[in-house]
Amino acid sequence: MALVKTSELTLDASPALTDRVVVVTDPSTTPVSGLVTLTSVKTLFGIDTKTWEGSMSNPQAMYAQRAQVVIGLTTAAITITSIKVRINDSTPTAELAGDLKFADDQFTGSFANATVIDICDTTSGAFTATSSFDDATVPSGKFVYFQFDASPHVDIVDVFIQILYTVD
Repeated sequence: MALVKTSELTLDASPALTDRVVVVTDPSTTPVSGLVTLTSVKTLFGIDTKTWEGSMSNPQAMYAQRAQVVIGLTTAAITITSIKVRINDSTPTAELAGDLKFADDQFTGSFANATVIDICDTTSGAFTATSSFDDATVPSGKFVYFQFDASPHVDIVDVFIQILYTVD
């Protein structure tokens, strides 16, 4: 592609992922500059990062129904890049214990071939992971779910989960 200003890009005149672009960042930060592919730029700025997020009210009642809470089904292979879990209570007696997992089937309740993505036990009401996952690569066609290790404490009335991922 020839040199084009950002303001001149259209659907018909946009760069391909293999085109090279010039990137220059703020010199007061770690400098990243030079001629790189558009794919590298998208990764650098998190353009391809997607999000699953949601909250559970009354997790103790949810646990009484089933220990697993399904978050989504992958339609393509994905790589988890970040997990955040927050609860409304940060006292030590009210910590949440659970794991983010993926499996083949959730409709029969069997969760066949379950794999732990990461152990997500909260400390002071929070859990965050951005690296060192047990298995961050989730194949296509898998159900991603949160599994409680035990019944949530009665003082926990809300749980928020955010999962950032990229499509492989």
